[in-house]
Parts: sequence; C-alpha cells; structure tokens
Amino acid sequence: LLSTLYTTNVAGTYFQFVRLSPDKQRILISGAMISPNYQISLMNADGSGYQVLRSSTTLGRNGGYGANAVWWDNISYLYNEGGDASASIYKSNVDGTGNLLLVDESLVSGTGIGSMEKSPDGTKIIFQNQNGAANSLHYLFTVNADGATGLTNLNITSYNMNSRWSIDSQKIVYGCTFSCAGQPSGWALKLANADGTGVANLYPNFPNYAAGTPTAFYNNNSILYFDNSLKVINLMNLDGSGVQTILNLGSTEEILDIDF
Repeated sequence: LLSTLYTTNVAGTYFQFVRLSPDKQRILISGAMISPNYQISLMNADGSGYQVLRSSTTLGRNGGYGANAVWWDNISYLYNEGGDASASIYKSNVDGTGNLLLVDESLVSGTGIGSMEKSPDGTKIIFQNQNGAANSLHYLFTVNADGATGLTNLNITSYNMNSRWSIDSQKIVYGCTFSCAGQPSGWALKLANADGTGVANLYPNFPNYAAGTPTAFYNNNSILYFDNSLKVINLMNLDGSGVQTILNLGSTEEILDIDF
C-alpha cells in the first residue's frame, strides 16, 4: 500500500507528512498547519473517519524538517511539542489517553527536538535536534525506545531532514539540505548506517532531489522516491538500478510525503 499526499497551500493551510499504521488500517497526518495552529490528525486508510487529534500553536514547531507525529503501535503515536525553543517527544494513545513525556529535550543541547521515527524493530527512536536559532544545523541522534537510555550522537550535522529507517532497522536515508556541497540544487539524498557511520551520497543515482523530496524504504535495498523534475514516483534500488515508475503526476503537482 502506497500512501501519498499532495496539496496546494491556500491561506496558510497545508497538510504534509503521512504515516500508515503498522496494520495499514489508519493514516496519521502531521506537519499540518491550520493558521495559527499546527495540527495532528487521523483518518482511516480509505479516507473516511477524519479527525483532529491535536491542535496548538506550539505543536510540532521544530518538526518542519520531517514528520512530527509517527506511529508507536496501532493505537498510540509519538509527537513533538513545546515550540521552537523546547520541543520534546511525547507518546499518546489515539483516543487521547496515556499521554507521556518520552524524550525530554534536556537530553540534548540546542533549541528543541524536531522530527522523529521509531525503528521497525521497535528498539530505537531517531530524532533531530536543532542546534541554535532558525536555519541552524540539525543533528541526528538515536535513543532507546524507553526514551531515556542509549542516547547516541550520530555525528550527522548537516541540515538534515525526514530520516527514514530501512526495513531491518540497520540503515537510514535522509535529506541533506542547504549545506550539501557539490549538488547543483544544494539538496541531496544520503544513506548511512543506523549508528551514523558509512555515510554515502546518493545524489548521482537520485539527481532530481529537491526541497522536501519524500522517500520511503520499500525493502532494505530499494526506496520509493519522488523525482521533483520529472514529477513521478519511482521505485528504485539504492544504486540507481531497477527503476519502476509507480505514479505520474501533472507538471503543477507535488508529492509532499510517501509511506509504505
């Protein structure tokens, strides 16, 4: 099942990041703004049953570089809240019960935690930490699923965005933005081991990566990728081979996120 969301911004209103529940029955939507609030919403996989789970001016403010709400299991999710200066990661059930501070932003230096993603094996959470004021570097960390132990600095300190785990939880892909020297657009797709080692630039194989281009692992060696120039979603091996076009879009349309 491929979940895609694309929209045109109208009067400060947009919906961006989408995540399918583990059982593929529901979709969590984040990175949403209904001015002046930011929102996290939920709907069934067939598009029915839309509801707003959370709405506030400080919700997901540091999550603009990736999803600020992701599934924990079929009934609960992670989200970040606290504003640009002090966003932390919380865990909540979709029915509104069981709200818990899981990863306190005091664990890391900087101005708050941005987007996060739980590893498929359930042991780790990867998250961003913005170091300083707006447009500063974003660092990537992992922490154990208890939210308090096993904090690891991945030493990935570029303007990174929207990191995604491989199916076996051994690798990540992420967008490198603004500070990626040598790329014509200033943006590039990168691959790394889950511990931050072995960083590889995938730019030669994915040349039309641009601001906010979404990706998602299909299996451990291939990803779904939106070609921002050709306006197509391709299924591709990480080495650039085996390209299959999944969806063609019109020239004025844009994919904001992909999940599988």
